[in-house]
Formats: sequence, C-alpha cells, structure tokens
Amino acid sequence: FCVGCDFMNWCFFFDECTDIATPQEAQEAQEMVTIAMDVIRNPDKERPHGEFIIGEATRQFWKLSSKCASEEVFEDPLIRRLSNICVDLIILSNDICSYNVEQARGDADHNLVTILMHHENLDLNEAMKWIGDYASKIVREFLNDLDHVPSFGADRKLPAK
Repeated sequence: FCVGCDFMNWCFFFDECTDIATPQEAQEAQEMVTIAMDVIRNPDKERPHGEFIIGEATRQFWKLSSKCASEEVFEDPLIRRLSNICVDLIILSNDICSYNVEQARGDADHNLVTILMHHENLDLNEAMKWIGDYASKIVREFLNDLDHVPSFGADRKLPAK
C-alpha cells in the first residue's frame, strides 16, 4: 500500500514538474525524463549536485519500492500488464482532475481531455465520459487479471497476491 501511495505522490510531483507551456519547459521536461530513467537504471549512483530534484525523488522512491518484490515478480508478463493498467489509470485520473486548472492557465494541450475534444470532435462532457468509460473497461481488465496472478512462492521476497 505504501509503495502505491509513494508512486502516486511521485507521479503527481513529476506531472507538476513537467507541465509544458514553452519550448524551454519542454526541454527541461525531457531532461527530467532522462534523469528519472538514469536513476531507475542506476539506483545506487550518487545524484550530482544541482540536478533537478526529480533525480533524488526518483532515487528514493525506486530504492524503497524495489525492495518490495524480486526481479522475477517485476518481469512477470501479467504483473507488467497490471502495472501498465495502473499507470494508465493514474494518467486518466490525473488528466480529469487537472483539466480545469490546466485549461484555465492555457496549459491543457497535452491533457487527454483536450486531445479527445480535438481529435474526436467531442465536447467536454463527451470527452470526460469517454475517459470514464475507458477507465471502467481497464479496471474490469485489471480485476480479471488480478485473479490470475501467480504466487511467487514463500521463499521469494514477496508473494504477489
């Protein structure tokens, strides 16, 4: 549970740091993605002085969360699918919750609500409904898949269920 909460906090922090309004901010966002990926690949590497705070935030999250399960658990195809669904749900809920603030400050171009309104010619309510329907669909998939998660054995770091 704590890892899930930590991940949500990291996602919201990362989202806030990478909201893009200018080409300069887009470049900074790309640098933050590069830093975060470096941390995940090299979690024991000391972060350089003056680096964006996202590096240390990612390092702390990754060090704590990677203790919760073995590599076998993380690499299991079903666990990866469940993880991807979780990420999708975080993105969907974040875009719904942040849409009003982002559009008010003229920063909603990368929000899924705006993208759906533009590309699918939907109004605001239709776009929100589309996201809600899609979220409901993938929640059902998640719950179905969850019933099929294997036990990784008592000798493992964590039984997945």
